[in-house]
Amino acid sequence: MPKLPCPCGFIHDLSPIPDDAWLTIRDVNIEAYEKFIRVFQDGFNSPERSPEREQSNRGLREASKMKGRLYECPDCGRLMWRKARGQEYRVFRLETQDEQPQPIELAHTEPADTGLGKEEFRCFRYKSVVLANLDSCPQCGWEWK
Repeated sequence: MPKLPCPCGFIHDLSPIPDDAWLTIRDVNIEAYEKFIRVFQDGFNSPERSPEREQSNRGLREASKMKGRLYECPDCGRLMWRKARGQEYRVFRLETQDEQPQPIELAHTEPADTGLGKEEFRCFRYKSVVLANLDSCPQCGWEWK
């Protein structure tokens, strides 16, 4: 019976199918993954050794290569992640209250009506209006040419 031990001592039982893993697929791969799954499903009921069944099997193999697995320890909250095509699990521990980073201000978008002219844009740092014919922002000095 396959097992995955957490550093805290909890043992993840990997025997049940499906198990408690989260499946991870990179966003850039999702369309290809879905395509391989459709190929797999289309030929699944075809006779063994038929070209359709062989293509279905290839679709399943390719889709499986794109999936990672993620387990969360119910005792300590650690995440154990195996990337797609990976062999080892990387373990991530939650930060304590003292280790948590300070909140950061996320970038925000301007309202639909920015009030900017055709030859103007806005400096992200100082929010000032910059003319398009300039090579840099007059306030922060950022250059774009």
